[in-house]
Amino acid sequence: ARATAPAVAGTASQQARRQRILDAARDLLGERPYEQIQIRDVAEAADVALGTLYRYFRSKEQLFAHVLLDWSRSFESRVRRHQSPESRGDLRHRVLSALARPR
Repeated sequence: ARATAPAVAGTASQQARRQRILDAARDLLGERPYEQIQIRDVAEAADVALGTLYRYFRSKEQLFAHVLLDWSRSFESRVRRHQSPESRGDLRHRVLSALARPR
């Protein structure tokens, strides 16, 4: 049997559902270690059926890889956004400022 490809989040509602799954997984990761998170916990927290979650992400590993990618994109934009005139040349200060602020 051939594995099916994950669903592409094409419509606005699909994109919102996918993001809700990513946000739920990230939030759970903030509460407990990766090893203690079950994919069923993520589906429940995102208010989606388990089968729906698997349509977007084939495995727990793939889901959390996307969580990391999503977080890194938001982190990069936070670093840019928190660039003040006095920290413009100080990457260390900008990174620490972005880490200290919530999303």
